[in-house]
Amino acid sequence: MSIFLLLDSVGVHYIVASLVAFFGGMVISFLLQKFLTFSHRTMDGATQQFVLHLTLVCLNAVANTLIIYLLVSALDVPKIAGQVMTNIIIAIWSFFAYRYVVFAEKQTIQTHGG
Repeated sequence: MSIFLLLDSVGVHYIVASLVAFFGGMVISFLLQKFLTFSHRTMDGATQQFVLHLTLVCLNAVANTLIIYLLVSALDVPKIAGQVMTNIIIAIWSFFAYRYVVFAEKQTIQTHGG
């Protein structure tokens, strides 16, 4: 549900609307990553994957804050450039985290008869 719809049409408090929009976006992001980006076709392992996705989203929120602070305050990078750089860093490591942790293919152990 769009934050605009929640705010304007339904009259939900802006903080509640923001949380609903954030979590709605997180669910949509999870589903897009699972089914489109990494081509999983079933819901097998979805609960564990969603927990890992939620964890990554939370870690990225903290990392975003720390990296932008470091770039802008400590390294004197302009704010917009710092945010762009931060987004690129987080996008790159997130891809690898999704690929090799969240949506990693299960390894099957094959035995060879002798």
